[in-house]
Amino acid sequence: MSKADNYSVFKDFQFTKMTGQTLQFYKKNNKQLIQQYDSVNFETVHQDWLAYLPPKGELIVDVGAGSGRDVFWLVEHGYKVIAVDPVIEFYEQFKKKTQENFNGDEIRWLVDSLPDLSKLENYKNQVSMILLSAVWMHLSTQERINSFQTFSILNNQHGLLVITLRHGTSPDERLMYPVSIAEIESLATRYHYQVKTIKQSDDQLSRTEVFWETIVLEKIT
Repeated sequence: MSKADNYSVFKDFQFTKMTGQTLQFYKKNNKQLIQQYDSVNFETVHQDWLAYLPPKGELIVDVGAGSGRDVFWLVEHGYKVIAVDPVIEFYEQFKKKTQENFNGDEIRWLVDSLPDLSKLENYKNQVSMILLSAVWMHLSTQERINSFQTFSILNNQHGLLVITLRHGTSPDERLMYPVSIAEIESLATRYHYQVKTIKQSDDQLSRTEVFWETIVLEKIT
């Protein structure tokens, strides 16, 4: 895509107060983490749910967008994307990459976080897919419950919710809570989602102590 001098894609950028040791870790180590995220490509990381992508042109929200790797792939393949992350430093790197490669309003970046995603309040029932890649383990039990309520408000009828679950202890100061498919299935029932698929995979960074599960859910009411 061609470069442009003006990038209206960033007109809605807003700052969010960062708190907690997990966010501080991402803030402090953002450059190293971006290199780590970008060392594996989108198709490899997300092969377990690619078959469930909505039709091109639909709106996808990437919660915990990080380096923007997934966002850029989705936009290049015809989707509109709202990229959400609470880390300002990720935004700065994302902005630079976007200015170098994109022209238009295909991407909107917001500094925001679960469980409320308050800056998306104008997108009720408009989102065809919500992606949470390596996010769920950072949320407490109550935050997960509240997050599902947010998802059900944002997803349109038959909208999809994709959650990847990281299993394995935290290697640093980031808080990582235990996760399970059973918990998500229970929340899905409460908030009127049905399970489309569940897959298990090894860690793409070759960490033997870590494995992943991916669950795809569909909003049914």
